[in-house]
Amino acid sequence: MIRRPPRSTLSSSSAASDVYKRQAMKVPKDVKYAKEVAALNVMMDPLGEDVHRDEMKALWHEYEDQETPEAKFVKDMDLLEMILQAARYENSQDKDLAGFFAAGDKIQHPWARGILERLRAQRGQAVSATPKQE
Repeated sequence: MIRRPPRSTLSSSSAASDVYKRQAMKVPKDVKYAKEVAALNVMMDPLGEDVHRDEMKALWHEYEDQETPEAKFVKDMDLLEMILQAARYENSQDKDLAGFFAAGDKIQHPWARGILERLRAQRGQAVSATPKQE
């Protein structure tokens, strides 16, 4: 008999999404980090001893540590992309996704902050133009 693995098993296809689901459950940072490292290892396993495996892991750690200008820029782009998606969903689904816009306070790069402020201004205009339902 073939048995299906338990849902908590990290496969390469679900490892990353499982980490994001844990974020919504208010998992402590150290536990989240350990789960992300485990997920990274699962995703890298198919590469075997490929020379790029170590480089990709090092880049991930650089991103997580946020100690280089490049890592900080990528983090800002990650946040900005999330906010752009929220703006798109908010416009198309008529939902209030203010929490996603609040996450933009962490954006540091001047170019990305400029885009964020324009999105916030557009959002403010759209919100103020919407008639209040009473």
